[in-house]
Amino acid sequence: MPNPESRALIFDLDGTLADTMPAHFIAWTAALARHGLSLSEDRFYELGGWPTTKIVRLLAEERGMTLDVETFAELKEAEFLRAIGEIGPVPPVMDIVRREHGRTPMAVATSAVRDVAERILRQIDAVDYFDALVVAEDVPRHKPEPDVFLEAARRLGVLPEACCVYEDSEPGIEAARRAGMTWVDVRTLFTPRRVTDWRLQGQERYLHGTLLFHKPYSTRLSKTDHDHCEFCGKKFSASPNDAHEGYATSDEYRWVCDECFEDFCERFEWKVASS
Repeated sequence: MPNPESRALIFDLDGTLADTMPAHFIAWTAALARHGLSLSEDRFYELGGWPTTKIVRLLAEERGMTLDVETFAELKEAEFLRAIGEIGPVPPVMDIVRREHGRTPMAVATSAVRDVAERILRQIDAVDYFDALVVAEDVPRHKPEPDVFLEAARRLGVLPEACCVYEDSEPGIEAARRAGMTWVDVRTLFTPRRVTDWRLQGQERYLHGTLLFHKPYSTRLSKTDHDHCEFCGKKFSASPNDAHEGYATSDEYRWVCDECFEDFCERFEWKVASS
């Protein structure tokens, strides 16, 4: 329920300004698998707006485990940053940002840590649109508590009741409500891609609970500097128009061509999970 008389706009980042949720879910799946933990995609979205440390602490407690949450958070963020090049903007929300730039004070208020938030904003070319950036380190409590939005309003110099929040998660909307702000549920404007849908379409595979990515090889060449199939030795082409594809696990980055995929799995005793 947006307020047309709002004097300032506050935007969540993940899933609101940037279509990051698929990359985050892939990173969570890979990091959790190393500790024998898992997280369904539906529950992942239910926990949207929670910081990494809070989520992993909850999952570990549910399994009766003890994890170093700070070390895990570093692992998860490293997995996420591997895929940051795949992130794009959420078009209807960025249209609003561009329209209001220079007319209305605007801030980003996110549960992400500063380094990651800044890298996402650079990736979607949105750094220069905002008057303030409030991140996880800036507040003692996180969504659904209102702290991050209240701090954003304070930095903008606008009363909370005069702010409108753009959010894509229930915890985030609850935080806006507790802050006394109006809000827009971005899920009515945009539907993020689902990783589960990619899997069913054959665009990725699961091996022993670890994601096995399936992408055009040319998109990976600059990062990995691999130019051949590690199973048969056949050279890959770096041409963007080359349809040849390889595979890489999020743990090991092993590169194999389509022709060798089944033999590769059999040799290393990896089983492709059923969809």
